[in-house]
Amino acid sequence: MNNFVSKLSGISLKKDESAVFWAGQAGIIIKTVSILLGADIYLSNDCAVGGGYRKAPPLFEPSDIKFDALFVTHFHRDHFDATSMPALTASPDTAVYTARDCAEKNREAGLEGRSVYLDKGAIYDITVHAVDCDHGTQTLDAVGLVFQVPGGSVYMTSDTVLNPDIAKTAAKFLPTVMFVPINGDYGNMTEEEAADYA
Repeated sequence: MNNFVSKLSGISLKKDESAVFWAGQAGIIIKTVSILLGADIYLSNDCAVGGGYRKAPPLFEPSDIKFDALFVTHFHRDHFDATSMPALTASPDTAVYTARDCAEKNREAGLEGRSVYLDKGAIYDITVHAVDCDHGTQTLDAVGLVFQVPGGSVYMTSDTVLNPDIAKTAAKFLPTVMFVPINGDYGNMTEEEAADYA
C-alpha cells in the first residue's frame, strides 16, 4: 500500500498542472501544487454490513495521507466511510464537505459543526461546483462534483443513473476528466450507459 502513497507524495507539479488518481471504489484524489483533495474515499469494509462487498482493495491506510479537503457525495457506507473518517479527518486543517444527507454520519464521526454541506448549484471556496445526480428517491441529497483545477476540470458524477438532462448541465463545465461509477445496479449505470453519458 505504501507504493501508492509514495507515488502520490513523489509527484512534482507545476502551477498549471494537476494530477488525478482513482482511489478505489468510487473515490478520487486530486493533487495540485497547492492542495490535495479527496472525494468519496472508502478504505474500510463498512459496506459488508448491508451485504455489499469491496470491489477493489484499499490503496492506502486512512492515516497515510493528510488531505487539505475531503468531499462526500452522499451517505452510503461506501462513500461516507464511518470507520476511516476519524483518521482521514484527524488534522483540524482538513476541510470537510458532505452532502446534506450525511448529517447523522457527521454527528457520529464528531464532524458536526465542522462539515460544510454541499447544495446542488452552489460553488465552494476551492472552486468546486456541486451538481445534480440521480441516485434514486432514497438519496435525493446526493451530489455530483466538478473540480476546477489547473489544466482543466474533473467531473465526478457520483452514483447516478443515465440522465441526459444532468449530463447536459455537467457538460457546461467542459470536463477534462470524468469519473463514473459503473455496475449496472444500485442506481448506477452500465458500461453502455456510461459511454452514452460521456
